[in-house]
Amino acid sequence: MIPDSCPQSTAFAFYSMKASAENIPVQPSVDPNAARIIRLLFQVDSNGTPFHIVVDRWIKNKEINAPAINFLGHCRFQPTIIDGKPVQSAGNLWLIWNGEDS
Repeated sequence: MIPDSCPQSTAFAFYSMKASAENIPVQPSVDPNAARIIRLLFQVDSNGTPFHIVVDRWIKNKEINAPAINFLGHCRFQPTIIDGKPVQSAGNLWLIWNGEDS
């Protein structure tokens, strides 16, 4: 993920990210089994834009899932480079819903 590329949000915070954990603060005090954690799976195109974003794990309030997808859709990622060229890749990301309106 490109640092500071996501929109400001009081509704969502990052929990962790498999591909670029160094760019995202991990909050170990939050139980990943808690009802306010959302896991998103997504693809990243060669320009670093996420697409095909799906909710893999959701919170009980499913009305929050669509705003979570929208939030991630506005973030930007460093594309994977193979043989000197950017290529499509996959990622996953965990969000914490802060219990506020999105």
